[in-house]
Amino acid sequence: VPIGMIQCIPDCKKNKAGHLGLLVDCEAQGKHIPTEAMILTMDYLFNRQGYNKVVLEILESNESLKNTLDKSGWYREGKLLQECFIDGRFQNELRYCMTAKYFNKNKDQAMKEYIQWADSLKV
Repeated sequence: VPIGMIQCIPDCKKNKAGHLGLLVDCEAQGKHIPTEAMILTMDYLFNRQGYNKVVLEILESNESLKNTLDKSGWYREGKLLQECFIDGRFQNELRYCMTAKYFNKNKDQAMKEYIQWADSLKV
């Protein structure tokens, strides 16, 4: 059963950067499944496809995701004012990035934390 979708739209071939999009079914949110998917996707992009940088843009109002990105080592590049029109009004977005160098420096710790969480589910 599909639980979501991740896509990466390349920025340009010379830059080796891309914009990452992630949609996760409500049932799978809050269960660390998006974390595992993100770690696998980032590893694939950086270490198999040769990407240097990945960018995410989120609604400024999404406190939960903002906190998750801040805690997991994403770098907040800035605020995009009135970037999208949702629910009848313009809303701000925040732009985050992750680089291959930073990801690879910290991925072992991220995987360790994920495995500890997954092991805690075993009865």
